[in-house]
Amino acid sequence: MNDFSSPIRLRNIGGPANETVLVNEECLAALAAFRGFDDFWNMPVRRTVKELADRAVYQAAPGGGGFFLKKFRREPRQRQRRAGSKIQFCSEGGVEFNHYCLFRERGLATVIPAAFGERRHGDGTVESFLLTRDFSPFVQLERLIRHYPQLLDGKAAERTRRRIIAAMAGYARRMHDRGLNHRDFNATHILLHGVDAAAGPLVLLFDLQRVDVAAGPGWRWPLKTLADLEYTLRENKVFTPEDRRLLHLRYFGKQEFSAADIPRRLFLDIKVAAIARHTAKLEKRKKRPVALPRRLSFLPLDPGNERPLSSQRVAVCCRRLLRRVPASREVYEGRLGQREVVIKTFVSNRRADRHCRREARGLDRLRRLGIAAPAPIFCGVFGQGARVLVMEKIEAAQSLERLVSSGRSRADEAVIAAAATLAAMHDRGVLQKDLHLGNFLVSRRSQGATPRISVIDPAEMTFHRRPIGKKAAMRQLARLCAPFIDASRDGAGLAGRLVEEYAARRYGQTGAIDLQAVTETALRIKKRQLSKTLKKYQRANTRHRLLEDKGCFALFTRALVSREAAAMIVETVKSRPDTSHIKAGGGMYRVIRYGKTPAFFPSRARREWLARYKAVITGGGAEPAGFIEVRRGKDKRRSFLIEAV
Repeated sequence: MNDFSSPIRLRNIGGPANETVLVNEECLAALAAFRGFDDFWNMPVRRTVKELADRAVYQAAPGGGGFFLKKFRREPRQRQRRAGSKIQFCSEGGVEFNHYCLFRERGLATVIPAAFGERRHGDGTVESFLLTRDFSPFVQLERLIRHYPQLLDGKAAERTRRRIIAAMAGYARRMHDRGLNHRDFNATHILLHGVDAAAGPLVLLFDLQRVDVAAGPGWRWPLKTLADLEYTLRENKVFTPEDRRLLHLRYFGKQEFSAADIPRRLFLDIKVAAIARHTAKLEKRKKRPVALPRRLSFLPLDPGNERPLSSQRVAVCCRRLLRRVPASREVYEGRLGQREVVIKTFVSNRRADRHCRREARGLDRLRRLGIAAPAPIFCGVFGQGARVLVMEKIEAAQSLERLVSSGRSRADEAVIAAAATLAAMHDRGVLQKDLHLGNFLVSRRSQGATPRISVIDPAEMTFHRRPIGKKAAMRQLARLCAPFIDASRDGAGLAGRLVEEYAARRYGQTGAIDLQAVTETALRIKKRQLSKTLKKYQRANTRHRLLEDKGCFALFTRALVSREAAAMIVETVKSRPDTSHIKAGGGMYRVIRYGKTPAFFPSRARREWLARYKAVITGGGAEPAGFIEVRRGKDKRRSFLIEAV
């Protein structure tokens, strides 16, 4: 069997300056045919294991071996500067790959990482992948519990359960002693092999996205890890209370409980109860958006004039939620009889009627003008004034925005085809006020054929008797080009080809549109979009941690500052505002102090944080760890900028 805990030796296979591809030397023979980022990204896959909005996991078999390919779609760049990091990457895939390297360097067993790659783009985004070996014959503890409970349940399997518990507790203790903490240390991410072996099973970890790195375990890591494991074991009811108590004893190397263990056990019980409440809340939140109406029954109306088409009510079956805008509209994939359809419901009390009517008439008018769009079948009213629009489903179609963000082959060709469709819309007097890549659907009639572009979401369209003027057309074209314009103002590349295609289709010559003017407008649009992004970053989100208290506001980058370190930094700054350096959570942070500013004006630290984060997104500079604002008096506040040293 392979050595799963030895350090990884890497080979850089080269490539363009904006690409990084590293391959594990153990897997060079199996991956000899892959020479660059595109080869790995477009690797043929057997099946899709998981697909989310920002990442997807596939099972592949290049070179005859089993692998799992994890793709991270385009995301803003980030800097990984945690203590112990030796490899500096910008992407989520790089963060996880770095964690695999750290675990292996410290003698902790993990699945075999085969390759990693990332591609940095000029718009401040990066896409990456992580390729790992198939972990068979290891099996997930969660799968073992759910599908083979007979191996663990009952008095006869007591020895097997205790060996598993001892192995997990020993791995967790070694991990913490070596300055690492898997924040999702539960049955899903624990792999076992040889559960019947006398020496105990071999334990591996995988999915190392969320890992803390510090000099030592402290007191929170054991409590959080043991609570996660206890909740997992308690939930499945295979492991007995005695087994769960044994987990506590084996972690701390004890044979019996003592009076000193009582407070720790109380903390563990409180933490397990908190995890149970949080899990129930998440499950309830997940169920809320996807509570599909199984059948919608309504009186069908003509989409054009809203006259009744029949005196009998029509029922459609909703099968899958495609999109949900809270308190406004929902889009479902469903079936009308034997026909596949898309069902769009409008639930806003004030604008449902107008929105549904504009959308239905817009689709009908686009088709009469010769522009490809889904055909509206009929609309109707259901519930307390809510509206529904049923339209045809375009087979094998996907959003142009998703196609571009996934980096799939021939995405550029689809964008050029969208420019031709935009030229046709402007020639026929159609102006889309809400123009973005998500309002175009891409489909192919056959393999290798030119992509067919369909226009959707016409509620914000205006229809004119004359063709759209050149000035308004250039603003629209700049919106379409904005995701592909580099800050260097270089018009070459995809944006330049897009402008040339539009000009050739609309005016018969490629130079009819001023490329420089379109580029400058696109850069202004990107600047406004960047400002909106930075405003969102100043609220609680997945990338930043927000701490608010009476008279204090603090924002920290999650990748650089842990929750415990953030709380310690805030308390230190409030009690000792003249301090220049703070050691917290195993890391050292520099504090830059600014003078008092009026409470109604953005503080100096906030403005400096915005300027530095803007530089990070556009491709340069180090990411700040956070900033703190502390109120002084009624109308003044003092601010502090935090940097990771």
